[in-house]
Amino acid sequence: MTQQATPLEPEATTQQATSPGPERRYNHAGPLAVTLAVLLLFVFGMLAWIGFKEAGNQNERHWMIMPAGQAQMMAASSASGPSSAPTPAPPGAQYEKLSVNPPPLYGVKNPHGTVVDAFVPADLTVKVGKPVVVTVLNYDSMPHTWTASGLGVNEMVPAGSAHSPSKVTFTFTPKSAGSFTWQCETPCNSWSMTHVGYMEGTVTVTQ
Repeated sequence: MTQQATPLEPEATTQQATSPGPERRYNHAGPLAVTLAVLLLFVFGMLAWIGFKEAGNQNERHWMIMPAGQAQMMAASSASGPSSAPTPAPPGAQYEKLSVNPPPLYGVKNPHGTVVDAFVPADLTVKVGKPVVVTVLNYDSMPHTWTASGLGVNEMVPAGSAHSPSKVTFTFTPKSAGSFTWQCETPCNSWSMTHVGYMEGTVTVTQ
């Protein structure tokens, strides 16, 4: 008898596909996270560098547009430290204080009862050869001058106000005895400018 052979079943050649596990996903994500961190650090570093550079440029532009005199004064002040004390007055100095249109009238009444412009006091008496330190407070809203050509003085007194007078201080030294006229050369009250004792007066220099 002939025995019929039974065919063998072929082996299964198809392998079940395996999906990547959590460990493999972690291994792929690690390098990507590091790369992103490096890129972020680089970007923040560039932004910080640009910010510092821009601040430096603004400071440089500030010094460039600053007037040369002011920049030099600031540099000198920084180098020298605190400002020095005011220059002391000359020894033996004589002090005189004048006011232009002082309160309470903010002017002076003339013989007609009209309040007009005036320096108060109008007359001074000083000694020859000694420095005279004059301080003027101006309560008027316009400038004036105190000009005594015989004494070599021509000082501008800036405009002030009733509540905030301007202040100017100047010094002169009489070289000879005598009487010297001073006057205001800035046009102001016409009556005051033509009458002694208002916008004109006398400096008497004695031995």
